[in-house]
Amino acid sequence: MTQSTVQLAIETTSGAGEICLGAGGEILAVRTLPQVRRHNVELVPTLDELFNELQLPRASLTHAYISLGPGSFTGLRIGVATAKILAATLGVKIAGVPTLDALTPNVSAAFTHAVVCLNAKRGTTYAAVFQRTGETFADCREITPRGVYEIEALLASAPPGAAVLGEVIGQKYSEAASRCGLTLLPEAQARVRSEVVYHLGQAAAAAGRLTEAAALAPIYGREPEAVRLWQKR
Repeated sequence: MTQSTVQLAIETTSGAGEICLGAGGEILAVRTLPQVRRHNVELVPTLDELFNELQLPRASLTHAYISLGPGSFTGLRIGVATAKILAATLGVKIAGVPTLDALTPNVSAAFTHAVVCLNAKRGTTYAAVFQRTGETFADCREITPRGVYEIEALLASAPPGAAVLGEVIGQKYSEAASRCGLTLLPEAQARVRSEVVYHLGQAAAAAGRLTEAAALAPIYGREPEAVRLWQKR
């Protein structure tokens, strides 16, 4: 395969990491990391294999689009560190993509409102409420600002008929959602896809919303669990 320039998307906010390579608007390949929650071991070798399979020179990589979180503490750090290394060694330009934005397009166009949740723990979640403004949730606006909310209070305040999308929300809060007139979407739909990160990152880069490597940082949304446990001890 001959491509003058290629771009990379990195999604490591969840247990099953994923990367994709593209050229302009075309996705060339998508690869899920072989082992769950082993981003530190799998990310760079998987990227190397992908370049070899596509017979692409490393110097052809011009941009890295990174899913910024919230999500896995270790996964976020590995993804961000890899983007920084690519910038330092290959001069790659970086565009960050908040993970909520990458997850929102997974909501069905049958809904006009959606509560999109990440990083649920101890009865709280990092979330925002969105209203669809186009034919799909790829076009939407934020009507409740993103932040950490008590899950039951968030559901109670959501517009009736809204969809609720979140990896662990359904297991514990299905009754509360039903009581509020909300529809819980299947957990399988809460998977962040690297192709979406790619297209959102590409749009950000085209609009000039690039981030210097030194300033690139994950969106934790809340104090990392490791810090909380350290302080408790």
